[in-house]
Amino acid sequence: MTFLRKFFSKNAVLALSAGAIFFWEMLLHLVLFESVTWRVVYVLLFSLVFAMAVTLLAGLLPRRGNQAMLWICMVVLYLWYATQLIYYQIFGGFLSVYLIQMGGDAVTSFFKETMSCIRQNWWLLAIMTLPLIVTGLVMKRLPLEKQRWQVPLRRLIACLLIHFICLMCLPLGGTGAYSVYDTYYNVNTSTDASIANLGILTTFRLELQGLLQGVQAEDPSENLGDVIGTLPPNLEDLLGPAAKPTQGTKPTQPSGSQPDDPTIPTEPVITYTDQTLEIDFDALIAQSQADGNNALTTLHQYFASQNPTKTNEYTGLFEGKNLIYLVCESFSPVVIDPELTPTLYKLYNEGIKFTNFYGSFKNTTTNGEYTACLGIFPDMSRAKNDGSFVASKKNYLPFALGNMFKAQENVDSYFYHNFKGNYYGRQSTHPNLGYSTCKFMGSGMKFTYSWPSSDLEMMQQSVQDYIYQEQFHAYYMTFSGHYEYDFEENPMCKINKAATDHLPYSETVRAYIACHLELEKALAYLMEQLELAGRLEDTVIVLTSDHYPYGLKNKQYNELTDENKDTAFGIYENAFICWAYGMEEPIVVDTPCCTVDILPTLLNLFGLEYDSRLLVGRDVLDPDALHIAILYNGSFITDKVKFDSATGKVTYLVDPSEVVDGYVDIVNQIVQSRFTISKAILDYDYYRVVFKPSA
Repeated sequence: MTFLRKFFSKNAVLALSAGAIFFWEMLLHLVLFESVTWRVVYVLLFSLVFAMAVTLLAGLLPRRGNQAMLWICMVVLYLWYATQLIYYQIFGGFLSVYLIQMGGDAVTSFFKETMSCIRQNWWLLAIMTLPLIVTGLVMKRLPLEKQRWQVPLRRLIACLLIHFICLMCLPLGGTGAYSVYDTYYNVNTSTDASIANLGILTTFRLELQGLLQGVQAEDPSENLGDVIGTLPPNLEDLLGPAAKPTQGTKPTQPSGSQPDDPTIPTEPVITYTDQTLEIDFDALIAQSQADGNNALTTLHQYFASQNPTKTNEYTGLFEGKNLIYLVCESFSPVVIDPELTPTLYKLYNEGIKFTNFYGSFKNTTTNGEYTACLGIFPDMSRAKNDGSFVASKKNYLPFALGNMFKAQENVDSYFYHNFKGNYYGRQSTHPNLGYSTCKFMGSGMKFTYSWPSSDLEMMQQSVQDYIYQEQFHAYYMTFSGHYEYDFEENPMCKINKAATDHLPYSETVRAYIACHLELEKALAYLMEQLELAGRLEDTVIVLTSDHYPYGLKNKQYNELTDENKDTAFGIYENAFICWAYGMEEPIVVDTPCCTVDILPTLLNLFGLEYDSRLLVGRDVLDPDALHIAILYNGSFITDKVKFDSATGKVTYLVDPSEVVDGYVDIVNQIVQSRFTISKAILDYDYYRVVFKPSA
C-alpha cells in the first residue's frame, strides 16, 4: 500500500488524465455503440499514450503555468468528446478531421439541430464533466511544480515506449481484414470503424497525421497485387454449384417444338455481348511501364483482367426515353403507404422492383450522391482532405448520366437542389457531371422555408425548364426529408402534421413521415405535369436514397417495420425505384445490390454504351455477374452469405455445403479491391488517362 501511495502521489497527474480519458472513451462506447467488446483493451492502451502526453505538458512550466496547462488539456479533451457525442447523435456517425473543414457551414446550417441535441443530451454532457470536477477538487494537491529537465525527458521516453508497446500488441488480435491491426494501418479505414477499435483520440491523431503529411495518390499496387490475375478465373467457382442461366444466348425456341422441324417458324437467337469499349490495355500498360509509373501499370492490369458484364434481355429497354433521377434525403421505403403516399406507392410497386437493394451509407449525403451518380465509391480514407465530389470537379467523368446523355444522345441535362449551391461544393462539381443547367436555393430558385426547404416548391420551379424538350434528363437532390424530425422546428413536418395525427406512432416517427409527404407532393406534381404535357409515356423515373434516416433511433425506425431491423444490415435495406409507363406488373429482381450498382444498371437499360470493367458497380440485371451489396464499412451481402465487418460474423443464407471453401475471404478481397480501385480512379483521374479527351 505504501508503494502504491507513493506511486500515485508522484504520478497523480498521469492517473487523473488517464482516468478522465478512460472514462470518456468508455462512456461514449456504452452510449453510442451500446456495447463494449474485448477490443476496448486497445482503446485503453492507446489512451495511456495521450495521458502521458498530458502529464508531459503539465510539467514544463512553473506551478501556475502547469495548472493552466492541465486545465487547458482537460477542457479541450472534454470539448472534443462532447462534440463527438453531439455530432453522433445528430448524424449517426463520428466527426472526421476532414469534415471539420466544413465547420462553418455545419454550424450555421445545423444550428437548431445542434441546440436541440444539446438540450436532449444535457444529462450526458453533465456526467461527462465529472473529470473536470475532480480536477478542480484535487488541483491544489497535484504535484505540478516545475520539473528538472530530466523528468520531462523521462516522460517523453515513457510516452514513446507506451506507444511502441501498443503497436507491438496490435498483431495479438489478428492481422486479417477488419482486425484492430488492419484498422490501425489501413488508411482506408472509416472514422466510425477506427473509433470503435482504437478510440476517439487515436483516430483523431491518425487522421490529423494523414492530413498533415499531405494527400498523395495512393499507389494501389500493394492492395491489388493479390487480386490481379487470380480472382477473375475464380468468379465462376464463387457462384457455387447452383444452376446458372445460360450465358451468351437467350433461349427462344417454342416449348415442345423440335429444333429441326421446318414447319415451325423459329426466332433468331439473340447473342449477348460484353459491355465494353475498345480500349487497348496492352498499349496503356506498355506506355505506363515506359514512363516508370507502377501505379498506372497496376490499374491497367487490374481493369484488363476484369470480367465485363454482358448485354441482356433488358438492354435498351428504355432507349430513347427521358430520365428523371431523384436522390432523396434520408428516404426509406418504410414511409410508403397506399393511402398516405399513393404516388410513391405506384412508383415503388410498378416498373422494375429491386427487392434486395441496400443503401450503402449510414450518413453524409455527398458520399451517397457521389456513388449513385458515378458507380464508384468515394474516398473514405483517413488521409483525404476533401470530399470526393469536390476532389473530382476537374476530373474526366464520361460515365456520369449527364455526360452520357450529352455525348450519345445530344440531350441537355438539368440538375436541381433545394439548398445552397456552395454546400458540398455542388455549384462547381455538378456541371462536371454534364448538367449544363444547375439551379439551387438563391441561384435560380426561391423557397418559403430554408431549412429544410420544400421538394414540392423545387419541382414547381423546375419542371417547365425541360418538360417540352425533345428528350431530357433531369436530376434532383431533394431536401425535405432532412433531420430533425419534430413538429416545432421543422417546417416540412409542421405543414404536413395534420395528415399524420391519426397514425399510431411516436411523435418523432410521425414527424419523419410528415416531412416525406412533401416528397410525395413533389412526385404527384411531377406526374401530373408529365401527363398534361403528354410526356408521361416516354419518361422513366428513378428514385433512391442518399443514406438511411440517421435521425431516427433504431427503436423508432422499427415502429415502421414488420420485423425488427438490425443495425448491421436491416436499416440499410432501401429502395431503387425504377418506374416506366405501362409496366403495371413489375419485373421483380431479388439480386443483392446496392447504391454503386444503380449507374451501370441504368446505362444498360437506356442502351448507353459504356465499359463495365471501369465501374465497380455491376448491372443488376446481368444474370451472370457476381453481385455483392456492399456497405460503407466493408460489410457485404451476396446470394450466399452476409458478412458483418464490425464483428466478423458470417451468416449463411444457403446451406453452408453450397459455399466453396474460402468464399468469404475471397469476396472480402473483392470488396476491398473495389474500394481501392474507386479511390485510384479519383486520385489518378483514370478515365482521362484511358480515353484522353481532347477537351
